[in-house]
Amino acid sequence: MILADEMGLGKTAQAIAMLDHIWRRESIRGPFLIVAPLSTLAHWQREIEEWTDLSVLNYWRPLITSD
Repeated sequence: MILADEMGLGKTAQAIAMLDHIWRRESIRGPFLIVAPLSTLAHWQREIEEWTDLSVLNYWRPLITSD
């Protein structure tokens, strides 16, 4: 699923509700992958932990620069 449109239309809530439905009603236990900009990862984690019983693991690879 890819959601891309204007800001403020509830994409985060829709995606989290879908994952929670899949987990609770369909008994698909994951793992689920959310790819998002680094600046929004804390927001995604906070919302998932607040609205669901899902566990969250943040993973990102630090930018490697050559000197």
